[in-house]
Amino acid sequence: MKFLGNIALLASLASAATLGKRASPLDVQIEKVGNSGLKATITNTGAEDLKLLKTGTILDSAPVEKVQVFQGSSRLDFQGIRLRVSNAGFDEEAFQTIPAGQTIEVSFDAAG
Repeated sequence: MKFLGNIALLASLASAATLGKRASPLDVQIEKVGNSGLKATITNTGAEDLKLLKTGTILDSAPVEKVQVFQGSSRLDFQGIRLRVSNAGFDEEAFQTIPAGQTIEVSFDAAG
């Protein structure tokens, strides 16, 4: 299936990294690993630690919709679980801290 070439990916992370003309302390690099595997390298280029929400994102280990997959200009149907998240009441385990100047790597399967 030839869908990885046209992935609209990391909406929550990448849009934060490119939101408007604001400078962002996040640098996100994506690379293909195998047929449907992806590896995101996320670097905090800022001077302060960043605390990112894991729940429902590529930082979450749960098998939920993490990316949107396209074939050409058509979005492919997703057949799994879409997680809806309230923005209140998170405990500390729901967040991933990236210290200033540090990089984390996250691997996940776009077909999962």
